[in-house]
Amino acid sequence: MKSDLEIALEKFKERKAANASRERIDNSRLPAGSPMHYYCRFCGDATETLPECHLSQPITCCDPCHFLHQRGLI
Repeated sequence: MKSDLEIALEKFKERKAANASRERIDNSRLPAGSPMHYYCRFCGDATETLPECHLSQPITCCDPCHFLHQRGLI
């Protein structure tokens, strides 16, 4: 029987592998006024899309990776 942490780590590896081959949007190549796209710094999953003039700090860690990072597993 696998623990919840083992399952979470397996899912992380699956997300990371799936996102490795996905093309990411390069914000620097978008025309002025385009929305900004942000990705998880651990697995590469899309976290949010914000207007170009946003003032808040973007989310750069998805919830599943945040859970693993808080426990020192990634």
